[in-house]
Amino acid sequence: MFDDYSLALFADSDRLTDSEIIRRWMQHWAYTMPELSDEQVKDVVRGFQIQRLPARSYWQVAGRVQDQIGVLVFGLCKLEYQDQHGNVVNVHFIQAGDGVGEHQAFIEQGLCRYSLQTIEPSVIIATDLAHYEYCCQRYPIFYRYISQNLTQVLAQNIARIDSLLITDGQSRYVRFIETNPKLAARLSVSDLSSYLGMSRQMLTRIRKKLGHRRA
Repeated sequence: MFDDYSLALFADSDRLTDSEIIRRWMQHWAYTMPELSDEQVKDVVRGFQIQRLPARSYWQVAGRVQDQIGVLVFGLCKLEYQDQHGNVVNVHFIQAGDGVGEHQAFIEQGLCRYSLQTIEPSVIIATDLAHYEYCCQRYPIFYRYISQNLTQVLAQNIARIDSLLITDGQSRYVRFIETNPKLAARLSVSDLSSYLGMSRQMLTRIRKKLGHRRA
């Protein structure tokens, strides 16, 4: 969702005040939607709130109403669900600049399918349905921007599902660390093995075997 310019704006968000983050949030939208005037950018930004969460806390919980949607501007999170055996399965890692919240459940004010847990201390900027719909209706460019990012997320999810179906565990691991070296270095064995669809023990054996490729 963010390009390099916007990522740089929020790189030190953990040290910024809320008002400083909001100013940079305005800069992000002014840069992303140059067609809007300063007053229109303020109109978009006014309905967003800053939320700071410590590591290993939940921003959304499966089975509860999805009443907010937003963007992670700092930190690292994961989407997870609990399978029929009670095991937690990670399905997606969310980095700075990525959207948070299940869009379909949000639009319908339905129940979340997944829980969103922070892995690191995180800063999220979020809004409610009323303001989201207002922005989409009043500013078509806002709606187009959101739609483009939803398409990107869908493509990422399809790619992950395909990798689970057509590759073995070692191939999935190698592909992940080669494609996401910085992210891999931030993940625990438990979080990464769950995402890759294997046990901790299997991932440990693979990493030992491929020691020169360890994340």
